[in-house]
Amino acid sequence: MNESNVENLLWKQLITATKEKKGRLLQQFSELHAIHVDEIRDRKHLSGDIVCPQCNEIGTSTSYGFFDSAKQRRRYFCKPCNLHFNDLTGTLFHNRKLRDHFIPFLRLMLEGTPIRTIAKELHISPTTAHTWRHLVLQYIERYMTDLVADLNVDSEVLIETSIREINPSHKGLRSRCSSVVPYTQRIYFQYDRRGRIQVSLILLDALKTKRQLIRTDTFISLKGRRLSHVNSSLTSQRVLHHNRNVQYFQSKFDMMYTNMRGVAQPYLNRYLHWQSFLEHHRMLNPREKLRVLLLACL
Repeated sequence: MNESNVENLLWKQLITATKEKKGRLLQQFSELHAIHVDEIRDRKHLSGDIVCPQCNEIGTSTSYGFFDSAKQRRRYFCKPCNLHFNDLTGTLFHNRKLRDHFIPFLRLMLEGTPIRTIAKELHISPTTAHTWRHLVLQYIERYMTDLVADLNVDSEVLIETSIREINPSHKGLRSRCSSVVPYTQRIYFQYDRRGRIQVSLILLDALKTKRQLIRTDTFISLKGRRLSHVNSSLTSQRVLHHNRNVQYFQSKFDMMYTNMRGVAQPYLNRYLHWQSFLEHHRMLNPREKLRVLLLACL
């Protein structure tokens, strides 16, 4: 039995297991996907010299022992800022309790499982699950910002664009939260013919009514100009000017937004980057996608 079949079998057992048996299965699933400390160290310090997570100085930190009894995670001391840290400092897994629950949590999050269902499946509190999700979204926002470059609108590549407008939401926030600006938010979903995606969010200078909001406005552009004249009788032109990629991309976001019954305005950009992450890696199988997510959280 190969690793993929072992993982699928273990995952099915984990989901259907009782609370008494789930602890052992959680540990086995986490060990199956765990990233070795040496790989974490290599990814964090690409040049070979230790980088301080606080002052970002290179080569000023010294190693002076190990953080754990297994002697895997090293301790470091940065001389300029007097910071003591280890190999997991600055990653999502630093100082994290319930570590065996975290990788199964990421797998359920990739599957689009609601927070309360995740909490019930893993026997953790909904508050913990909600906190973990926003921690993951912060790392994904940074990861996608570095990964996805701006699309070159002046190139010879057709770009599919879809526009969606949303009024600000106070969901989960205090009624007088100062971070919520009373302006309509406009989202641009863009997908070029080379498979690159981009999502941008801007604030308009007014608050629109529900009837004035743009639900979906899709078009094709070339060199920054919208192509509006397409001969519908020619099959070649209809295929060339299709916009089904960006329509599918927006529909996945709309489904998530509807299922969550809205997203608070300060967190909307994080969820847009999360949807971009899912779309960017949608051709990967669950095991590969989980590994990419783990590496993105380092």
